[in-house]
Amino acid sequence: MSSAPIVLTLPLAFCPNALSKNGRAHWSARYRAMRDQRQWAEYALLEADGQADWPWPAAVMDVEWRYHRGRPPDDDNVWARVAGARDAFQARGVVRDDRDIRTGSVTYTHVPLDEAAVVVRLHRLEERT
Repeated sequence: MSSAPIVLTLPLAFCPNALSKNGRAHWSARYRAMRDQRQWAEYALLEADGQADWPWPAAVMDVEWRYHRGRPPDDDNVWARVAGARDAFQARGVVRDDRDIRTGSVTYTHVPLDEAAVVVRLHRLEERT
């Protein structure tokens, strides 16, 4: 039995509006935002525990959107805005293909300004279904 974690938690440094499905950003701004988020997530995964057990057969990705003010984005925009992190899970070898990552839940939490963030959690599944 492996002692590797079955949940990877990745706090994202940013989830720019340019990645929103409803955004009106120029294609180059979208490209830069996606690239930057993916690179940041890949770097954060370098320090993750349990890399010897990668790749996982399948996983479920949950997102916690911690916001301070205004109205949080709807769930389809949340998934679009964390797409770079999803790509990073494949690029770093957590899963063989990002199609092996199922979309899970999106939760919203109103927090003080210094606690605003987006947290992505990837839960390991034992087999692909």
